[in-house]
Amino acid sequence: IWAHQGVLQPAPPFIKGQVLASRVRTRLSLCGLREACQRWRELLIVALLGSLALITFGVSSGFMWPMLSGSWSSALQRLCVTFLMPAFFEEVLFRAMLLPCSEDHGAAFPGDLSAALPVRPITEHSGSLAAAWPCDAEENQWEEPGAEELRLCFLASSAPGFQPRTSSRPPLLMQASTLAIFVTYHLDFIHSLPVFRDVRFLVLALILGTSCQEALLGTGSLWPG
Repeated sequence: IWAHQGVLQPAPPFIKGQVLASRVRTRLSLCGLREACQRWRELLIVALLGSLALITFGVSSGFMWPMLSGSWSSALQRLCVTFLMPAFFEEVLFRAMLLPCSEDHGAAFPGDLSAALPVRPITEHSGSLAAAWPCDAEENQWEEPGAEELRLCFLASSAPGFQPRTSSRPPLLMQASTLAIFVTYHLDFIHSLPVFRDVRFLVLALILGTSCQEALLGTGSLWPG
């Protein structure tokens, strides 16, 4: 994935460390946390759906069961330990570093054709192009562009008043690949206990990874995950 993103290179420097550091710094910043708090409704939906899926599958499959800790102090100690490892470590590695920021590539991610589509109808600076672009006059909605319309769109991108639409999400294949790496990571030699080979655990890891990834892509901050 890093090679596809241009982070890994065949010649020195082999790894663009400044790109990875910028991703982590951006996603751990307090500014990103404030923006995440402003999207609390979206985060609440992700948290509720993710928790519901985890509890439903975990309990119904027999992998999880209600259990009270011996004491509040031991429960708090375990919570602090698991927050640092694996929670924080895995979020930084599999979310902050693997998933690219839109700033890595400028206005949008590679292959994102929406970056070439105008946010609003083309102005009078390109009136002939506006006439050629299919539009529903009654509903003022753009139709699905074809090859000719996309060609006109690229021509219009240099016209005054054009504003590209940026995307905060990497390509879907890259998102799926990141989740696959996250799940496969739990099968390495470090995770040697039988529980990590249990298919039910891997399904729960996939649900958790998807929820954390959606929280990051929706807010740009690592802290909600």
